[in-house]
Amino acid sequence: MNKRLGYTRTCAVIPMKDLAVAKQRLSGMLSTGERRHLSLEMLLDVITTLKRVDGLDTVAVISRDPHVMDLARTWNVRVFQDTESCVNAALAVTARILSTEGCETMLVVPGDVPLTTPAEIEKILETRDTGFPVTLVPDRRRTGTNALSCSPPTAITPCFGQHSLMRHQKAAKDAGLTSTVLELPELGLDIDVPEDVLALRARKGQSRTYEFLEAVPARTLRHGELR
Repeated sequence: MNKRLGYTRTCAVIPMKDLAVAKQRLSGMLSTGERRHLSLEMLLDVITTLKRVDGLDTVAVISRDPHVMDLARTWNVRVFQDTESCVNAALAVTARILSTEGCETMLVVPGDVPLTTPAEIEKILETRDTGFPVTLVPDRRRTGTNALSCSPPTAITPCFGQHSLMRHQKAAKDAGLTSTVLELPELGLDIDVPEDVLALRARKGQSRTYEFLEAVPARTLRHGELR
């Protein structure tokens, strides 16, 4: 990662929910403690990947959860304390802060995409460098957004939530900006529902998340079997 003192051209930002409410749609598969543990393992996978990308000057986490913030600081990751009512408002505040610091690009990557690779992140930055102020990476269902690159950071207001891919595209169009959509298979897999866990385990990728899920006791699920 670039270490240019006092200058951040590109900042990767990871928004994180409170661990107490993390991954509730996995409650039929994992206990509360296991869901908390899973969230932290996924976050560490994402941080590790982002720190290996030369084109990123800074990696940051947005959170109000003290455990998440402590973990981020331990890994030498910048922390933006979330004081807003929703993730989009927190991202908008962060974008304004980064802009005042001279940051040229904010790359939003969620903390639940543990299989993404440095090569995929670099593809997003390459697309930015070819002239697209807004780059979007969809989830594997092509309705959500699993990465958003904005140049400048305030180019559009983040629209994460239901049907966010379409909403981000509309936001870019309304702002008079050109956007593009990149299909990146590993980044496209976010872990929200039991089917996502099963999809990750089927890929058998090397990650802290995969190793954690391998160690979870067997449970038979309505959607299939964990082991």
